[in-house]
Amino acid sequence: MANSYSSLFVHIIFSTQERRHTLSDTFREPLHSYLAGIAKEQKCDPILINSVDDHLHGLFKLSRDTAVGNLVMHLKRASSLWVVENYIPIFSWQRGYGAFSGSQSIVPRVFNYIQKQKEHHQRIYFEDELRKLYKCHDVQWDEKYLLD
Repeated sequence: MANSYSSLFVHIIFSTQERRHTLSDTFREPLHSYLAGIAKEQKCDPILINSVDDHLHGLFKLSRDTAVGNLVMHLKRASSLWVVENYIPIFSWQRGYGAFSGSQSIVPRVFNYIQKQKEHHQRIYFEDELRKLYKCHDVQWDEKYLLD
């Protein structure tokens, strides 16, 4: 093949440090827009970013040159500084993250899932959501690091 092509979609989830309820409605939309800008700088297409008080979901189309870990590092680092400078004097994200891949065919389903986070978390706790996603994607995890 003379050229390199890819179509990689990833659903990324990470929480605020210690699951603090710091993602308020006052800056939720600007945060999502800021994160979308960071993704674009990394040559990734932000399809949808949404959050609730203590964690965030994002669906991205990765560029063929971007590793998931690098995208997450840039998203978390830049947005932490942005939140501290503009909204909350002490803010950080958790150390870890969840990332789940899928094909173009799952994009509408994941989009709908991310879009309805507020309603979703009226029925299910974040920890249970992660366990369900880990099981669905055959991820082995250690409970002591579930929210680390």
